[in-house]
Amino acid sequence: MSSNNEFKKRSRLMKPLAILAALIPMVGVTQELTWHSDYRSTAKLLINDQQPLIAKAPTASDEAQVRSYLSANAEQFGLHPELKYLSLVTIKPSLLANHYHFQQQIQGTAVDKAEIVVSVANSDNSIIRVYNSTHPISQVAEASVVEQLSKAHISASDALSKVWAYQPAKSKLLTEPGVRQVAINENGEFRLVYQVTMVVNELKGSWEYTLDVQKGEVIKLKRLNAPYKGAFSGPTAEQILNKGLAKQNIKRTSISYNKAFQEYRDKQAKSTVQVEGGAEADAIAKTASTGSAQVFDPDPRTTLNDADLHPTSPDSAFSAAYFTRTLQDITLSDFGIYSLEGPWISIVDWDEPSTAPSTTLDGNWTELRGNLAFYDAMTYFHIDQNQRYLQSLGFVGDKLIQGDGITADTNGVDEEDNAFFEPGANRLTFGSPVGCASNAEDADVILHEYGHALQDSIVMNWGGGDTGAIGEGFSDYWGAHTVMAL
Repeated sequence: MSSNNEFKKRSRLMKPLAILAALIPMVGVTQELTWHSDYRSTAKLLINDQQPLIAKAPTASDEAQVRSYLSANAEQFGLHPELKYLSLVTIKPSLLANHYHFQQQIQGTAVDKAEIVVSVANSDNSIIRVYNSTHPISQVAEASVVEQLSKAHISASDALSKVWAYQPAKSKLLTEPGVRQVAINENGEFRLVYQVTMVVNELKGSWEYTLDVQKGEVIKLKRLNAPYKGAFSGPTAEQILNKGLAKQNIKRTSISYNKAFQEYRDKQAKSTVQVEGGAEADAIAKTASTGSAQVFDPDPRTTLNDADLHPTSPDSAFSAAYFTRTLQDITLSDFGIYSLEGPWISIVDWDEPSTAPSTTLDGNWTELRGNLAFYDAMTYFHIDQNQRYLQSLGFVGDKLIQGDGITADTNGVDEEDNAFFEPGANRLTFGSPVGCASNAEDADVILHEYGHALQDSIVMNWGGGDTGAIGEGFSDYWGAHTVMAL
């Protein structure tokens, strides 16, 4: 780094440090400060691990304290001194702090993955951590966005249709697509785009397409999730965008997006259970109940301490690995049907192939490995137990993680030997390939995927940089650690 850059950074620090010195004694304060290495050269991460960074004024609210701090340190973080481009979108409580998430916006449009998060300690209401991914916004940059907004551009509906045209033939929507207009930053300049997320049966995983709002061209494509095992089958992002499908003798879809979306809605309507008189499932009285299931806990090799056990081993080799476990808060309808729908996990059919979730008349799931009902019970039991374990650590009330519950398909991924978390619709899917062990047969795999869901619930704007590796590492840890802990 040049001495000139060092001087600039020291200069940026002088004003904030002078302000801090006036607020608290600096003796013994240890701070860790990281800077953006790109064009921004602004503070990226500030951590104070020994002393409060800034004391709370007796009459100020926490939000007022946070805003006052950001305004005083605007130059260091590359912010407008009046915080003109920041909007508080949520306050996420945790066991140690409240985390204030400010989304950066320009002309009312969110800047993609641009936020500043300020963590206020529960113990003494001090600011202990600041993470900043915002971009400096100049008058010239804002004028450019104003100009882009004034020009004719495609609609959100047009964006969905253009993305759908890239899909292979025989594609079916598996979740409702998402579309939003954002501003992306390209080395200091802002560009208005649409981001479309789409999940179809012919392209495994959840894909995000970025389209220029003026030209309607797809300028970027990435998969939002990673497979549990190896790589997904099918074309790559480059092949999808650069006509590589033709080289694989894969034709693109010929039906319109509107027709595809209507087919998706029709399927959703058909999946709603109908009862006498045409009343829908939502009208059926349901109560929480308790059931039981035969499950592996966590898996046969661990339970039996037998490394030679394989998916093709005889059924008798697995007999001693089963445990009878309680299924808490499953659903009992007025018609005496028990289903694996609970407050934290519900078994559904959303991925290919289409297979209805299992139900029973007595609340007991007695099927063994090789039967899809066994994998339904495995997934329900382990995720429900894992969520209750989290709550026992203190993650309750407004601190709940995945507090709205998650859905899972235990016969998905088109029967491939794989599994993944779909962030857009907050869903899990596990492949049950013929001739192989189902991915929902092992608690470690189930909780690995649930780990991705937990992380997605905790961290907003997840993605970019090393987040892929971090996410896989955390989920590996979560699956292995919680299996051992429980």
